[in-house]
Amino acid sequence: MRVLGCWFWGVCLAMSAFGCGESGGGAGGMAGTGGMAGTGGAAGTGGSGGIIGPTATVSGTVGDGDDGSFMPVEGATVSVLGTSISATTGVAGSWSLEAPEGEVYFQASASGSWSSIVRRVVPPEGFTDVELEVIPDALVADIGLALGRTVDEAKGIAALEFDTVGPAGDQSATLDEDADFSFAFDVAGDPQVSTTLISGGDNQLIFVGVELTEALTVTPEGSSGGEFCSVRFRATPPILAKSITEVEVSCALVVAP
Repeated sequence: MRVLGCWFWGVCLAMSAFGCGESGGGAGGMAGTGGMAGTGGAAGTGGSGGIIGPTATVSGTVGDGDDGSFMPVEGATVSVLGTSISATTGVAGSWSLEAPEGEVYFQASASGSWSSIVRRVVPPEGFTDVELEVIPDALVADIGLALGRTVDEAKGIAALEFDTVGPAGDQSATLDEDADFSFAFDVAGDPQVSTTLISGGDNQLIFVGVELTEALTVTPEGSSGGEFCSVRFRATPPILAKSITEVEVSCALVVAP
């Protein structure tokens, strides 16, 4: 899935290379930084970071969405939150690390950009060709300009993507942490301050200025048409400063007894 979908200016945050799995434990703080790769090559594989248990190799690239394309980012850090496991990208944006098997939160970060946080379950065979993105500061600031709001870099963003039964519209959610505002994309692809998905628009409801927490509780609500929605795998993701956290929401029809 995409963490923020496509912004109205055509910028996408692609996170679809990972598969999904069963829910596991929570996540902690940001990991340290690994060594930089040689010219044109992938970054060195990170260590186990004190993890007891099996690990698997996860590798891929980090890019930015400055003009809607996936441009490699050199010197970006990919971390496994709650551990000291990390790797730094080379000139081709490549990275590789050893991640613990099971549920983990990956964070991609770079100077001058908002980082992204995604939850995935790492299988024994690991992952390859994983694409993560960082979002330049100027593009995130443009959200505030378009909506007439200020985006606080000391707080985080939670991007809820609803897997709706029918068309987007009326689905909403509440958070256990305060947020400055929320918005959704309308049928024209433009952002509008809103507490619900907009009929005919995108299926993402994005909360901006979320207070920091190691485990965010999201309570989704379905549409008035009879949907029941819940956070996929009952995940409680972290919200970190100047980071965009993906939250997957799955909806189903309410069946009368």
